[in-house]
Amino acid sequence: MTAAPSLCLSQVDDVALSHPATCDRNVGMSPRKFSQRNKVLTYRQQFAGRWSDFIRANFESPEHAAMIFGVDGSTAKKWWAGSHAPSGFAVGYAYEHFRDQALCQLKAAA
Repeated sequence: MTAAPSLCLSQVDDVALSHPATCDRNVGMSPRKFSQRNKVLTYRQQFAGRWSDFIRANFESPEHAAMIFGVDGSTAKKWWAGSHAPSGFAVGYAYEHFRDQALCQLKAAA
């Protein structure tokens, strides 16, 4: 009977050390692309704050917002706290059903 080959930790470590850049998403990106990515992330973070202001001003609670937008309570709580921005469907729904408020509160400062 032949024993199955074993994979020892030293072999795994050797592979991981020989390819350290494979887990870093920013490796290989030009400075311009990295700069654009930071701008997008900053916009997302700022939009999450504007969305939170919109939700707080127009709904009684996270649960009320969850019911109107058809999302989980945990999602609405994250919106309420400003820690997460919505997906496109929620923004579209806001503009369709709460047009005046959305136009006023979701617009980025010039």
